[in-house]
Amino acid sequence: GAEWWTHTRPLGANLGHQLHFDTDESLLGNAGKVTHPVISSVLYLTGGGGGKHDEENDASTTENEAKEGGVVAGSTIVFDQTPASEEVASQAWIGHARDNAFLNFPGNLLHGVLPC
Repeated sequence: GAEWWTHTRPLGANLGHQLHFDTDESLLGNAGKVTHPVISSVLYLTGGGGGKHDEENDASTTENEAKEGGVVAGSTIVFDQTPASEEVASQAWIGHARDNAFLNFPGNLLHGVLPC
């Protein structure tokens, strides 16, 4: 099976998306069973800048910079923590919000969207 979500946020009002584990909500609700997809993925159709990426200044982008072609969407952060982990995450990876950017990762990892 497959499940998909879409998010659209107004410029300057993206507060991100809380950290979570992808799971089959229906199976969890009906049978109390926690399952995860084999692969989770994120596709940014738009993210700002037409692929422009400033490696030296990879921190948050101001609204004026966003209007001039910088990042206008929150980046995805993925941690090396699963529901079975006995300790908190020790590593994290960031998938930057860029036009046509695609990210995939093991479906049982903790992840969310950073505010921008």
